[in-house]
Amino acid sequence: MWINIASVFLDNYLYRRYSSLADIIKLLFVGILEFFGYRQLIVTERIIATFQFWRKEWGKPLREKI
Repeated sequence: MWINIASVFLDNYLYRRYSSLADIIKLLFVGILEFFGYRQLIVTERIIATFQFWRKEWGKPLREKI
């Protein structure tokens, strides 16, 4: 979370992309919000997908003549 906050401030310091303070506050809020819910959801989906990959076989691809 601190890396996101620091990157927003560093980007604003170097490139000055966001001129208004409201835009910077929105970026900081979304960067903090990302760590509460979104990351946990992605990790859960990756764990489920890993177990499904181990459990199922891919099988042979069906080939069609053209």
